[in-house]
Amino acid sequence: MSPKNKESNPDNQTKTDDNTHLPATITLPAWVPFAVVVCFIGLLLVPTVILPAMDRKGDAEPKTKSSLVTIDEFAAKEGYLAPAFSLTDTAGNTVKLADYKGSKGVVLVFEATWCGYCRKELQNLETAHTKFSDSVAIFSITSEDLATVEKYLTEQGIARPWLLDNAQKVISDYQAFSTPTHYFINKDGYIEDIVKGYIDQTELDRYIQQII
Repeated sequence: MSPKNKESNPDNQTKTDDNTHLPATITLPAWVPFAVVVCFIGLLLVPTVILPAMDRKGDAEPKTKSSLVTIDEFAAKEGYLAPAFSLTDTAGNTVKLADYKGSKGVVLVFEATWCGYCRKELQNLETAHTKFSDSVAIFSITSEDLATVEKYLTEQGIARPWLLDNAQKVISDYQAFSTPTHYFINKDGYIEDIVKGYIDQTELDRYIQQII
């Protein structure tokens, strides 16, 4: 091919230019894959660990009686009068919150037989029930059916009856949509503290002592 013909072919020049202007390969620092993995694990922990921890009551200690500001309205909030209820327990007895006003503090624990943290603190509640029986009534509330709850209590060796809220009205009134959720109600009927999540024995005893 003559030089003239070679110069008149633009394809040759274009291909040469394309090859000389290809972008260089980017090499990522060695730490980048590790950082991506850490961020991915963090995202997985948000719904399972971080959010439940944030959902828990923020106070490190139970409120003192002198610090509680009371409001004479019924609401599932600290300082408000605890919403009234009447439920049947697993022994067939009718339990009314109003029956304890003026005589005992009340602990309400919204839980379920399938809840792992509920099972973990089950013996804590039994110990507190025995220790504070003269001054505090402890009630576990569930929406499950009688047969399921009776079987569970028998398996766990628990004699303390649970309250059955099959219609979920009390659960709704108290906005107890996670388990376990604890309400500590003083003798005057006001909610002193609300705690979501597992409570160990020491914490439980401290909260109870505030409502005696």
